[in-house]
Amino acid sequence: MNKIEKQSICETIINNPNFTNGLYLIFNDGHHIDLTINTIEDYTHFFFDKKLKKSQMLMKHHDTLFEKCSVCIAEKEKFCRAIRPFIAFLEEIDKYKSYERTLALYKNKNDDLIYMIDTDIQHSLRFLSMFSVLKYCSAGQKFAKYFYGLVPLMDGISFCNRLYLNIYWINKGNYEIINSEIEAFKEEMDIMLTNLKEKLDIICNNDAYLNSIVNFHIISLILSMDIESNMAKAIENYTKNFIAEDEDE
Repeated sequence: MNKIEKQSICETIINNPNFTNGLYLIFNDGHHIDLTINTIEDYTHFFFDKKLKKSQMLMKHHDTLFEKCSVCIAEKEKFCRAIRPFIAFLEEIDKYKSYERTLALYKNKNDDLIYMIDTDIQHSLRFLSMFSVLKYCSAGQKFAKYFYGLVPLMDGISFCNRLYLNIYWINKGNYEIINSEIEAFKEEMDIMLTNLKEKLDIICNNDAYLNSIVNFHIISLILSMDIESNMAKAIENYTKNFIAEDEDE
């Protein structure tokens, strides 16, 4: 697909009134996937209502795929819910390898900006990993407030820094609570994301899903390290850019 064709698809997506919150992926083969939140929720519901039982592979591994992990707090649920969006879009996404390029367009419901980046698929799918864990997982939902305003397409360090600032602000700078929340976040994400990766490893032919989960998992690991030191270095490097520009004038 040439640049003109890709630009045409971008313009169509951007002008689509349904593009209000979520992600679009445009691949070099001309294929594009709607991963906006409304589409994820509607298609996931449709898939599990109409198509799941028709898949021999999914039914063969049903009990393993949908087994709840040890941090699940959904007592009324018989099966894991976090894996549902991954399975619903498996056919469309599993044809790609994690390193293949995609043009990702993301729109946050809190503003009218559209973020666009040419990146690899594992990076772009961080949004689906994030949404699945924070929306569908009962244990993950309690951490959703900390992701306010975050753009999933940000680089990992910037993403972690903003996530930490949210945790700091919401907990009013109380380091005892902040450290406790970060530790709980790391421990539970370790369990949830490892559980998801092991399940998807059973049914995936390629590694796009698997590495997108690893990509999101790394966020929790970076956050639990010396995040304030990392932030200080990031701010120092950012400030140096301005100082250098001033000196050159």
